Amino acid sequence: MTTIYQKFDNEIKKKNCDYNQLEKELLNEWQAKNNQDPELAWRLSSLIYYKSLNLQNDEEIKLKSLESMRYAEKSLELFEKNTSKTKTAANDNTFYALKWSAMAHGRLALFEMNDVEQKILHTTNFLKYLNKCLQQQQQQPNNQQINNDYLVLFMQGRFQLALSMLAEDELKSFQQRLSTTTIALPKLNLLDGEQKLRRSIELAPDFIDNYITLAYLLIKERKISDAKSIIEQGLRQQCSNKSDELIRQELLKIKETLG
Repeated sequence: MTTIYQKFDNEIKKKNCDYNQLEKELLNEWQAKNNQDPELAWRLSSLIYYKSLNLQNDEEIKLKSLESMRYAEKSLELFEKNTSKTKTAANDNTFYALKWSAMAHGRLALFEMNDVEQKILHTTNFLKYLNKCLQQQQQQPNNQQINNDYLVLFMQGRFQLALSMLAEDELKSFQQRLSTTTIALPKLNLLDGEQKLRRSIELAPDFIDNYITLAYLLIKERKISDAKSIIEQGLRQQCSNKSDELIRQELLKIKETLG
């Protein structure tokens, strides 16, 4: 018999996934388990994130991103609680709860461009969760699924681009915030970011976010010819949601600007 986990894992990959029906089934199971199942929580987080890609209103997207963040962090809380109870090693699937926590905080940081404090707060949390994802990869070198996760590679590449675009006062504020934590600020390394994004494209060639991020990063590196090539590759991808359509429009604008 197919479990709700297996059904989710199969359905979420489909281009024509019925997010509303899948969400309804997950929520029913979540309530049946008294909101205490960490496996359901991180899956709900990812589903809500994917659903938000079809929204156009910034405020609605921000609210859905917050909801996604809460489910992911609830999943981590429940995994930790279960680990403490059983005194066993943490479940491998904490990786996915960490990944979706990072994805949600990274997206929320983009919506706080005018509020430096909130932007730095979400970026700090983004880094915290991303670093924990990378630690899990190091601890499980033979787990190909988590070590070839295209979204983790994408987040690493995108952070390099974001780091290169920080204003001096923002960078100082960010460094001050991190100085009160155990989180180290990664060094600016655009070439490493480029390599991560290229690997992510190999793993998920239809993920259009990779192309726009890599295009901007290549422009930063003054690799204009490479940027043009990546833009053309991105424009060949099929749009699956409103977010993809906006990225396609942006790719066209960059193409026109570069000539």
